[in-house]
Amino acid sequence: MWQLQVMMNIDLSQNYLVGSIPSEITMLKKLIGLNLSHNNLIGTIPAKIGEIESLESFDLSFNQLSGPIPRSISRLSSLGMLKLSHNNLSKEIPQEGHLSTFNDASSFDENPYLCGNPLPKKCTSENSFQPPFRNIENQDEEEDKWEKWLLYIMIILEYVVGFWGVVGVLILKRSWRYAYFNFVDETKDKIHARVHRSIETLKGMCIHKFVG
Repeated sequence: MWQLQVMMNIDLSQNYLVGSIPSEITMLKKLIGLNLSHNNLIGTIPAKIGEIESLESFDLSFNQLSGPIPRSISRLSSLGMLKLSHNNLSKEIPQEGHLSTFNDASSFDENPYLCGNPLPKKCTSENSFQPPFRNIENQDEEEDKWEKWLLYIMIILEYVVGFWGVVGVLILKRSWRYAYFNFVDETKDKIHARVHRSIETLKGMCIHKFVG
């Protein structure tokens, strides 16, 4: 779990993801960017999303999310890009804290049940009702979707750790870098010598055959 906590960016946009957003995603305290746009996610935005205090970019647009916008988002003082458009979010857009600085309606538009600044629709008792949530059909499907989420995250994690585990060492440790490049050069020379010997052997066999 410690390795997951140091992940910096997650981009799973346009991956046909279904199900709800796992609440455990709020445990990624060092996360800077989270993009889950253009999927088929349902349910609500995790209430504790504001605990990812380092978050700078947050995109959940083009899904089927419902429910109110969590007030905890207002605590994300580093947030510079917010996209919650094209969902089924409802009730009034919170105006406290950092969230009140987002004056671009495009961050929230195409949510038919959402109201309040910066949207032109003002909140009244008629348009601020809570639409029914879409429920996941059964527990087995929910578990499968959780496993799919974890699989995506682990694939990203393995790539990051594996790539930088090798490249990072080569960059930071000069002696290992020299040893690595020496190994590559020696291997290349051995392969070249072996190929050359094979060619000479074939030439000798051909000459012997024709002469004989």
